Amino acid sequence: MKTPVQVITLLLGWLLLLCPPVYSQSVSPVALPGTELRPIVSSVLKGETYQLLVHLPDNYDPGKKYDVLFVLDGVGAFSTAINCLGILHGECDKSYNEPLLIGISDGAEIGKPGNKRDRDFTPTAFKTEWGSGGGGGGPAFLRFLEEEVIPYVEKQYSVTKNRAIYGYSYGGLFTSYVLLAKPKLFNKVLIGSPSLFADNGVIFRKFEPDYARAHTDLPVNVWLSVGEKDEFLVDDTKKFAGVLKNRKYPSLRLQTATLSGLNHLTGIQPTMLQAFKWAYCETQTATPKSNE
Repeated sequence: MKTPVQVITLLLGWLLLLCPPVYSQSVSPVALPGTELRPIVSSVLKGETYQLLVHLPDNYDPGKKYDVLFVLDGVGAFSTAINCLGILHGECDKSYNEPLLIGISDGAEIGKPGNKRDRDFTPTAFKTEWGSGGGGGGPAFLRFLEEEVIPYVEKQYSVTKNRAIYGYSYGGLFTSYVLLAKPKLFNKVLIGSPSLFADNGVIFRKFEPDYARAHTDLPVNVWLSVGEKDEFLVDDTKKFAGVLKNRKYPSLRLQTATLSGLNHLTGIQPTMLQAFKWAYCETQTATPKSNE
């Protein structure tokens, strides 16, 4: 014979089966601590609206000035960038000066309708044998950054003129273009696994030699890396590094790295962390495993 406790337990069990929990239908978005979302309507890009995702450094003080880090592919890369900057609090020494982070949206997640990276990150229009290519909107997007985004950020936040930009894949193609088209706009250009194949190597055919003919120096701090298993991009990335080194620009600070064991997808997060560490840690506790 069952005890009263056993009977009650059985009844409760049946009630849970017959009457499942009722969850609230009210759903609220989750905000990341220390973040803001600011829309910006671009005159350069004919009235298109972009979202600036802003992450303030720890204990942000409007009376203090902060360096600024602009990250492309903001929809997908923003939360990863926040995590990387947070990790550096433990990786770097006390000299770590966390930058104000600006993620620049590209309309939608990569591969989803509305994403604009194929247009905005390519300096020239081209097609590829697999059907996708570039729209050649890079020059207009660069104008958008220079004439609208940077002035807006400088008006809204307490920042220095020490600006960095980070891009990966097509974003790395764009930051390579920025390096050669507007070398004074960012004092740190962080290039991860750049798609330098674009338009039959237009960076090598046009932008790099054009810059070299007109200049004797390239006063920028540059991180240039690729995963060792990113087979489609390894050779071009190393070629670009070699070309820049051979120019012997006196003020160029170039750090190149082939990151061990990483392909194009597995390299996304480690590349960002290593690039940020190089850019913002005066004393680094670790270096890339394969450092050229």
